[in-house]
Amino acid sequence: RLVTANRQYGQLLELPAELVEPGASLHAFQRFNDRRDVPELGTASPIVAANASTPAEVSVNGRWFAIKRDPMPDGGFVISYAEITERRLAEEALHDTEERIKLFANAVPTMMCYIDDQEHYRFVNRAYRASFGRNGKQILSRPLRNVLGDAEYAHLRPYIDKALKGSTVVFDLTLPSADGEPRFGLATYVPHRDAKAKVVGFFALIQDITERRRAQQILEAAKEDLERRVYE
Repeated sequence: RLVTANRQYGQLLELPAELVEPGASLHAFQRFNDRRDVPELGTASPIVAANASTPAEVSVNGRWFAIKRDPMPDGGFVISYAEITERRLAEEALHDTEERIKLFANAVPTMMCYIDDQEHYRFVNRAYRASFGRNGKQILSRPLRNVLGDAEYAHLRPYIDKALKGSTVVFDLTLPSADGEPRFGLATYVPHRDAKAKVVGFFALIQDITERRRAQQILEAAKEDLERRVYE
């Protein structure tokens, strides 16, 4: 049975007066929550069970609460409720934003990835995975060096170092090829800073410029042929 509760207890959980009075039974509290469709605090709730000890988060009429149960020496227990609605809404908004970014990133042909300051992959889009994750190769959470191989990593290392020191870098690179034909890319590394302006990683955007490079090569070859004919 309830021994004591502060004023916020009834206000936060929107409880009727009889449930915040000393002597109110826990079972009545649980049945009330069953009726208003808050099963996390109802009769089947593990939160208020005698052996519960793990904090939980519960939604009550659109508001979120962090709930924690602490045992008392006399065999009773204290349950504390802290409203976390703003935090949950911020988390949901962030998740929604992240999902939108992923949808956009996976819809474009540009290869994109995010590398943290420990040089581990934290995000890759579909185009990047198709080029660098062939044959089912795992990319996420793996070190950049392990995915690229020692030779390619050594080639990219100067650009990686510049990005992690805060500079945006743009450079040409050779892309993996399944058929052995050379493929070319234009890479841009953009540093990512936290709220204190510390570089915590970088974004890599890679455009496949193979067709453009081949067109340039054809034009250069045609120009050289024309010049040779003129001099002949």
